[in-house]
Amino acid sequence: MSQRWRLIFTPVDTWFFRESRPHGAAGADRLESLFPPPVRTVVGAIRTRIGECLNTDWQAFRRGEASFEGISINKLLGDSRSTGELSFGALQLFCQDQPLYPWPALLLEKKVLKKREEAQTEYVRLIPGKPVECDLGRVQLPELEHVCPGAKVPDNQYLSLSLMQDILKGKKPENNSTGMTRRDGLYLPEPRLGIARNANTGTVEQGMLYQTSHLRLKEDVAVSMELEGLPESVARRLQEDIEASPFIRFGAEGRMARVSIEPVKQTALPECPKVSGNEQGLMLMLLTDADFGDTRNAPLPGFKPVEKENVKLWHGSIHGLDMELHCVMAGKPVRRGGWDLKKGQPGDMKSYVPAGSCYFVKPLNRSLTDLMSLHGKTIGQQTDWGYGLIACGLWKK
Repeated sequence: MSQRWRLIFTPVDTWFFRESRPHGAAGADRLESLFPPPVRTVVGAIRTRIGECLNTDWQAFRRGEASFEGISINKLLGDSRSTGELSFGALQLFCQDQPLYPWPALLLEKKVLKKREEAQTEYVRLIPGKPVECDLGRVQLPELEHVCPGAKVPDNQYLSLSLMQDILKGKKPENNSTGMTRRDGLYLPEPRLGIARNANTGTVEQGMLYQTSHLRLKEDVAVSMELEGLPESVARRLQEDIEASPFIRFGAEGRMARVSIEPVKQTALPECPKVSGNEQGLMLMLLTDADFGDTRNAPLPGFKPVEKENVKLWHGSIHGLDMELHCVMAGKPVRRGGWDLKKGQPGDMKSYVPAGSCYFVKPLNRSLTDLMSLHGKTIGQQTDWGYGLIACGLWKK
């Protein structure tokens, strides 16, 4: 197995990761920035930096003829559909050198405002409910573990490592507990106004204005991605190149980042909880966005619907482990694109299951402990891009 590397990106100025709408379709609306950066944006920045440190002839690369010391750069870097000989890990967000994890879809938050007092925050979990008849058939939909009017899943919030481990153990945060990082704790939006410029005359195009919203990140915020598959000679050259010039173009509008590289000693993964015998199943949570392909017939790839005691369930297998899917808690699909360096044009847009989605399963012909071996593995398509990382949690009785 080759050495695994981690590349860490920190901001030099503002960052901008354009949403899926083109400028022309935005009209008078402002284009917002995505955060965290899309996976393909980060992978593209890393592959471009590798190519540049190898003095790649990009015209030869487009013809499929680029090489370095007998190594085919085309086979090494891949293209818009493949990561080539490289394999990328999960995109990880850090704040004050501590990893942050996506907010789980099973955890709801409620703000309670009281006169002359600070806002109180309550938390409540969703659990698989009793079977109900709906357009999906007779299925188990999520329900609150107790009534909590006004509770909802907050947008753009993250959990600390300790809180994520509590969630996986089947617990919930205490009211007003700390460990949640909100959007304004990571960055502030910074509106910008741009112009269209005539390259021939050097003048401004009349009426061609556009607005964007950049991100001004806090100084202690960083994103990282792990990488595997670099030949030793390429890894050494990449290290030397980054040490000589630690700056890299990152995202849209030519924004810059400072990048560093280090060997991976330990992946930032929450600890896997232990089965105590008080569980009825397992909760699989997505730590990154996932590509499940067509999910119109089954929530998980390869799963088939079955009827059991007049309730619709889904049977399937993940990494050879058979299981029964009872309930799903997932957010709205996210749309992500990218840039095709080889063709010099935007890549295809695609929908992904969002990080934080939760799947409640029971083992078939296996023990719960066997299923816990899925902790830290990937599921779905494009796993070499870092999509589909799962963590195992406990489904308490």
